Amino acid sequence: MIDRKEKSAKFIQQVIDKSQMPRNQISSLSGLTNTYIRDLESGSYASVRREKLIFFAVAVSLTLKETDALLSIFDRTPLSEEDIPTFMEVSERRWTTAAMLPLRDGFTLELALLSAERHPGPHRIVSYEPTYCLYSEGHRRYAERNSVAGHPLYGELVESISRERRRVFKDNLVSHGATQYLCRECLETYMDRSVGAEERGWRIRHLKNIIEALQTYDSFSIYLINLCPRTTFTLKMAADAKKDTEKLCTIFWPQHKIRGERSGRLSGYTTDNPVIIQNFKQELTAIQETVIDAYSEKADLIDHLNEMMAEPE
Repeated sequence: MIDRKEKSAKFIQQVIDKSQMPRNQISSLSGLTNTYIRDLESGSYASVRREKLIFFAVAVSLTLKETDALLSIFDRTPLSEEDIPTFMEVSERRWTTAAMLPLRDGFTLELALLSAERHPGPHRIVSYEPTYCLYSEGHRRYAERNSVAGHPLYGELVESISRERRRVFKDNLVSHGATQYLCRECLETYMDRSVGAEERGWRIRHLKNIIEALQTYDSFSIYLINLCPRTTFTLKMAADAKKDTEKLCTIFWPQHKIRGERSGRLSGYTTDNPVIIQNFKQELTAIQETVIDAYSEKADLIDHLNEMMAEPE
C-alpha cells in the first residue's frame, strides 16, 4: 500500500511539473479542489475514483496511453468506451482562464473547442478548411486514423466528440448564428483531386454538409478571403455581456497548411482574457476587409462549392 502511494505521488508530481500549469487551472478544468490535487501529489490516497483520475488526466492533457498508466497506478482497468461520458463531462465545464491555456493536438484540443462552442453566443471562425463541426459520421475517425491505430478507445472517443460538436453547432445556429472566414486558396487545396479518391470522398461529403447548412440556416455564412490568415481561431462572442465572457481558441497552422504529419503536440491555446480577445477582434476586422465580393452571396458561394465537387467529364 505504501509503495502504491509513493508511486502515485511521483507520477502526479511529474505530470504536473511537465504540464507547467498552475494548480488553480488544473482544478478548474478537472473539477478537483486545489487541496485534493495537493493530496494526490503527496500520495495521500491509495484509491481514487476512476472519474476523478480521468478528469485530472484531461486537465493536464495526458494522452490515452498516459491515462491508462495513471489508471494502472491506482489499480484501475484501462480505458474503455464506458469512459466516454466522463471525457464528455469535462467539455461541459467552462475552461475559464485569463492566462493562455495550452491546447494539445488530438482529443484534448477537440474537447477544448467543444467547451468554447457550448458557450451561448455568436460564433466566429477563421480557418483554412470548412468548419469541422459539420464533419460526417466517421470522418473524424478517418482523418485521425494514425492516432486511432495507437489506442483502442481513440476512434470512438473522437467520433463522440465530433458528434456532439455537430449537435451544439446546429443548436447555436438556431439561437445565435455562425460566420466563417475561409482562405480561398486553402479551400482549393482541400478539394484538390490529388489527395486520392477516399480522402476526396470524405471531403465531398463534408462540403455537402456545409451546403446543406448554408441552405437551411439563414444565420450561417461563409466568406472566402483572398489572403491566408496568419493564424486560425474560433471566437465565441458572449450572448449576454453582463452574464457571460467571450472565449477564444486559436490554433497554430502555417499559411496554406502543409499536408502530412507534424512534429510535436502543441497546437495553440484558449483564453478569455479580454485584452487578447480584443486584439483578435481587431484581427477579424482586418480579415473581413479581404472578403472576395464574387462569393459574398450565398448562392454564388454554393455554386462555387458545387463546381469544386464536380468530377471532370
